[in-house]
Amino acid sequence: MAEPAEPGPEMSEANLERAQASARGCPTRTVTFQEDVEASEATDADAHRARYIFSLRSLSHRMTTLSGRSMWRYPTTVGQLPRYMRRAFRMKTFGLMSFQLLLVLGIMVLVDCVALRAMVPPDGMDDIVYKVVFYCLGLLNLGCVVALQCLKDRFPLNYALLGLTTLMSGLFWGMTRVLHAGVSLHFQIMGILAFTMCFSTVVSAILVNTEEKMKGTHLISGLLGLGWFIGSSLDVVIAAMLLQSEQMEILGALGFSFLLLCLLLIDAGSLLVKSSPDDFMTVVVAMDSTLLVVVSIPFFVLSFCFLHTGEAIMQHQDSEQPPVAMTAIPEATTSESSRNS
Repeated sequence: MAEPAEPGPEMSEANLERAQASARGCPTRTVTFQEDVEASEATDADAHRARYIFSLRSLSHRMTTLSGRSMWRYPTTVGQLPRYMRRAFRMKTFGLMSFQLLLVLGIMVLVDCVALRAMVPPDGMDDIVYKVVFYCLGLLNLGCVVALQCLKDRFPLNYALLGLTTLMSGLFWGMTRVLHAGVSLHFQIMGILAFTMCFSTVVSAILVNTEEKMKGTHLISGLLGLGWFIGSSLDVVIAAMLLQSEQMEILGALGFSFLLLCLLLIDAGSLLVKSSPDDFMTVVVAMDSTLLVVVSIPFFVLSFCFLHTGEAIMQHQDSEQPPVAMTAIPEATTSESSRNS
């Protein structure tokens, strides 16, 4: 039996292992490595093969496992946003309007409970002072709506103005009972609107598959219409049994709330259907503008004209922009390229 070779100074580690294996009578295996270029080519081929296998598996998984969320993040119609983005837009818009209307209703109740008529102005002054305070609040509310329209894209200034507009709207609506004692019409209107927006927010979050079967116009109209119907039914029950309101007052609340929703659909219905994230604050401004119609029609007319005049001017400026001129290619460059070809 041959003795294993003594490792010399020039013997490599691989040769030493082969010598020891041959001395024990074990079969040997030689492993060689390719050059760097061949290794890189092999790596690219392996990566391509892995991507190919992964794509085949993904395709087979999509073809065999069709769930309700497999392709839902892609637009179903050219030129429209994905359904989940439109649903999120409606939820955010209706949710913010619900929160704002609930705050306005709370401020109205607070103003009514603290008996603002006995505090401002002092006793003994004419009712003209109350009217001056009322219309000054209306002008401030109109100014807040106009400022919010101008700065609707300036975050966080737009949300600060939205909070100020909410406060002015609550004070403005709360002063209505100061001028018309014993009337709860504005409370009923605000309650119906707040319930309608809350209902639309919840149903927008629930509806997932129904959006494919309904057009955007029908969906928005159905949400607001059904919410108004349920809110009006609750208002009739509460106002007739608990508040002991008159029949004409209840009918007036139903009619004015329906009018406000119709004005909101006319003013911002197309924006709700399109559901573009850039139009989020525009819808909220439109609702704040429509709130002025019940308390003061002149203020509503002024705000409506201002908002839509600004939009018309912006659209007209965009349409008058000259087309982008094509840059002419110098003759020297053209002749040089022709010679090279």
